[in-house]
Amino acid sequence: MVAVAALVPSVLVEIGTRRARACIASYAEPRGPALPDCRVEIKWFVLPSRIPWTAIPARYRAEELSARIAIAEYTDALVGHPDRAAIDAATPRVEAAAKSLAQGSRRLALEELGRTVGAPDVGRTAVIYGDRATLLAAFDEVPEWHMRVRAIEDAWMEGDAARAVTIAKRYADFSPWDDDLRTTVGATLCLGDAGPRGLGLLTLVQTERAAHRHESWARNWGDERAVTVACAARAKVPPPASPERGEGGQADALEARSALRLRLMNEPGQTTTTRAEADAATMALLREARSPGARVRVLAALIETREDLDPKELAELSAPRTDGGEPPIVPSPSRTAVDWLDAHRGLEAVVPGATLRRSAARLRAVSTHASLSRDEARAVRAAAGAMALEAARVLALDGNGEAAAATIADAGDALPSEAARALQRSNAWYVAGNADRALAALDGAIDAAAGDQASAREVRVAAAIQRAELHASLGRRDEAAKAAVLADELAPTAGSRPLDAHARWTRLALVRPPLASQRPGEPAVAGDARSWPWTGLTGRSTSWLVPEAEAATPLGHALAFWAAATAASPEQRRALRYAALDHRGDAPLAAAAYYAVAADLLKPAEGDVEIWLDVFTATDARRLPLRSYAWIRAESARFRGDPASAARWTTRLRALTAVTADPAKAEIARYLGL
Repeated sequence: MVAVAALVPSVLVEIGTRRARACIASYAEPRGPALPDCRVEIKWFVLPSRIPWTAIPARYRAEELSARIAIAEYTDALVGHPDRAAIDAATPRVEAAAKSLAQGSRRLALEELGRTVGAPDVGRTAVIYGDRATLLAAFDEVPEWHMRVRAIEDAWMEGDAARAVTIAKRYADFSPWDDDLRTTVGATLCLGDAGPRGLGLLTLVQTERAAHRHESWARNWGDERAVTVACAARAKVPPPASPERGEGGQADALEARSALRLRLMNEPGQTTTTRAEADAATMALLREARSPGARVRVLAALIETREDLDPKELAELSAPRTDGGEPPIVPSPSRTAVDWLDAHRGLEAVVPGATLRRSAARLRAVSTHASLSRDEARAVRAAAGAMALEAARVLALDGNGEAAAATIADAGDALPSEAARALQRSNAWYVAGNADRALAALDGAIDAAAGDQASAREVRVAAAIQRAELHASLGRRDEAAKAAVLADELAPTAGSRPLDAHARWTRLALVRPPLASQRPGEPAVAGDARSWPWTGLTGRSTSWLVPEAEAATPLGHALAFWAAATAASPEQRRALRYAALDHRGDAPLAAAAYYAVAADLLKPAEGDVEIWLDVFTATDARRLPLRSYAWIRAESARFRGDPASAARWTTRLRALTAVTADPAKAEIARYLGL
């Protein structure tokens, strides 16, 4: 009898563990709007917690169950039924659970009652789920350096430069020791009114990286050197000396530093390099293979500072080193507006649009020089056309649609037809924020793109896709749906995987019954979380992927999955939103359409769609420059007919553009990912 009584507490712990696991698992399963009440399962651990031989496991289970409930309430306020008030109410409970664990088991992870999750931490959870409001409210309390970096970034994301600088000043008071926080704080201070203080932090980083190697591992410091020099120029003080060559990292980012050095050459006290040394270094760079797009930017910066460049020299520097892996200098004439956006973060050569345009004009004039051979003249004309297109892109990103559209006329042979010119003019207006002018620029482009050449077919399809997007951006849902179907039917004629994928995502996002949102013959796939498809690189030409990953079958599966998911029951869609937490960060090239489709996992009465999209796109938001991300989010809101959200994102975009369009701030902004 005594032996049986001794077993009772162990049995209770086992029953409670099993029931608690089942209850916690039900959070992410198809269910109604109410979060399952798992608190009732704590009763199974009360008696065992008072018995010596079951006290520790019972207390651990009860502690973990309480912590998981707090995390679940916060997560449900973001995903299950997104609501700002519910998030604010759940946040203190997560903080209380974190304190309870810190005073109890001090565990870093919870792993007994379900899949392993981190211990409760408001800052970390807000970062993971893209909850900017919560992280910014607690910016002075988060301890980890990566959370503090994200808090500064979130202030920029909100378009609040003053708040970003205020947060950076606060973090600077703690003398941040981590390199990434130190440089983020320093660069942000350089964009504000504390340039000398930021300059000190940046100088320290470049010096340490050059001198020290840790366990045979070092970090390069070229980006930090460029930002340090740009910061010194803004503060109107001489830049610190470049680090001596040491045992640590190297002075990389040669293209960005070269363009910056040439821009600052005429500013007193901003460089210790002579003009001859700067020119020689730049020309040496251009005689080697360069990264995509860098040749036209660095060459434009060189031309701006040199009036005496020989036509033969210009012809040599204009030709891309394709044998070294450099891509052709002239971009595809079938680029759409999304291709004009900066696609990744990281410091690159930054050259103002006006400089690019003036340098392109000089190249065009040189291309007729009698000393040039036919091939040399062709190379110079190609570089001039590519430079004009880059000038238009930069001007459009800076919000100057008028100048950007006018610059398209300077592209010459880089745009082989009137249809290609019409498409690129449309890009200029669209990226700059004028959808009406962008749509007007497309008039006749589809019909004008006649002929059987591959480039003409691609331009025709790209123009058709953009027409559908522009109708949606302007709130013309019926016209957008018809145009999306037309573009999708036309897409196979181009023979282009990226355009085909773009057309199919656009159709799925914009078409509603009675029109079919998918091509005839698409596979029927259930919106089951267990068959969640991969979408990110499908349709792109990526050398490290096996061909099957880029084939039509995975794309068809993904489209069918999302079509079924958005048409599922509310209970199933809620489960899919939870499943999406494990499958974020793989947005296709047609990101605005993809986000509009993802928004359909949450119907209007089921919560705040913007909160849900913040969660769904949190990983992409860290991959894309903030300006590109804000543009995509604004367009996604317009696609789904949400003018209020579109206006908020457009306001943020303009605030970011005001920083990035300033040549004196451009390198620093690019470094910060703006």
